[in-house]
Amino acid sequence: MDITIKYFGAVAEQAGTSTEFLTLSQAEIELDDLKALCFKKYNITNMGSVKTAINRE
Repeated sequence: MDITIKYFGAVAEQAGTSTEFLTLSQAEIELDDLKALCFKKYNITNMGSVKTAINRE
């Protein structure tokens, strides 16, 4: 599955990018699992303060 992730504000600064394209080997992934994966990749520790959206919702 190919997905596009957009980062804003402090998360974009920490990640060093505002957009990332990922190809996931699994067909489905929970939002919290995807969020944890990205935060681990960029060593972001305060997951609770970040809001997420899927398809602008």
